[in-house]
Amino acid sequence: MAEHVVETNSGPVQLSNKVYDVIQSIVELVLPALGVLYVAFATYWHWGYELEVGGSIAALGVFLGVVIKAARKGYERGVVPATGYDGAVVEDVIDGQPVLRVQLEGDATENLMNKNMLVIKGFDAAA
Repeated sequence: MAEHVVETNSGPVQLSNKVYDVIQSIVELVLPALGVLYVAFATYWHWGYELEVGGSIAALGVFLGVVIKAARKGYERGVVPATGYDGAVVEDVIDGQPVLRVQLEGDATENLMNKNMLVIKGFDAAA
């Protein structure tokens, strides 16, 4: 049986998901594109300082990459045992059409109102 993984952040650098995503996008997309764009334009238009500006942009990218790596490293993976399911994805037929639906165990209202997280067992089409 599969196990459900829960992540919590207790590392030295703590970022919200939104801040983490923004910094990751800047590091992976914006800075490399900006560096290449400046070096290409500076070379073609004789602006100068290609090495200085390109190197500075690359250094900033590496620094921010280390920051997001440190933030990511702080996440601890906890495991919820497979026996602790609150429901399951089940096959059903509605109006003659096959569908998948979530079926909660026990009192669904109580589960939804009193728990921070519901663990749903996935559907295995091969089973």
